[in-house]
Amino acid sequence: MKISAQAHYEGSISATREALLSKELAAKRAAALHVGAPEFIDRTTPGSDEVKREIRIMLPSSTLPPKVSKFLAKGLSATIYLAGRGDQVLHSVDVAAMPVSLELAITLRPDPSNPEHTIGDFAGNLEVRVPFIGSKIEKEAAEQVEKFVARDTAVVNSLLA
Repeated sequence: MKISAQAHYEGSISATREALLSKELAAKRAAALHVGAPEFIDRTTPGSDEVKREIRIMLPSSTLPPKVSKFLAKGLSATIYLAGRGDQVLHSVDVAAMPVSLELAITLRPDPSNPEHTIGDFAGNLEVRVPFIGSKIEKEAAEQVEKFVARDTAVVNSLLA
């Protein structure tokens, strides 16, 4: 299912891109989700203008929706792959042992009403490969994207402040 959203960041494009790829943001996001400290791995090749990061998190079953937690008593392990170059930040999420994939690109551009701020245009694809109910799960998740982006934008802006 295609997903899209928009965020307004209170920093320049370069500062926003740096924040979106930072270890500090990974820690703040983990705290906001009430999960343990993330494992943060820098995969950037020295001399490259593309930044690559890998973040591993463990979501305790108590933080998952009841419909999901009853099947995952030990919680859920996820790896988030980040890549940033120029005005784009790419996210790819791999959820261990789950038939779910998320690919997301954030294109950063100057805010026309305040050139010192940045607009992030989100575009991506969420796929849940579960027979009969996958599309329903995708639709329910897609309905939450704007709320999630709004909460996450506040976390990013707290880092940019």
